[in-house]
Amino acid sequence: MRKPYLTTVESLDLLRKNDITLTYESLKKHIQRGNLSTRQFRKGGTHLITRGALIEFMKHYNAR
Repeated sequence: MRKPYLTTVESLDLLRKNDITLTYESLKKHIQRGNLSTRQFRKGGTHLITRGALIEFMKHYNAR
């Protein structure tokens, strides 16, 4: 069963499988800039990313 939300580390793994190599810090910058929508249930907690949001991010990232 697939999880509905991915952590930032799991998101980086999925991005690498699709030939997009980002560091943890660069992914955080994309999140801060609003390029990737996330959920944060606790202030200062882990960012959780939906698979749909990550797929949309990959489409726009590959278009550059």
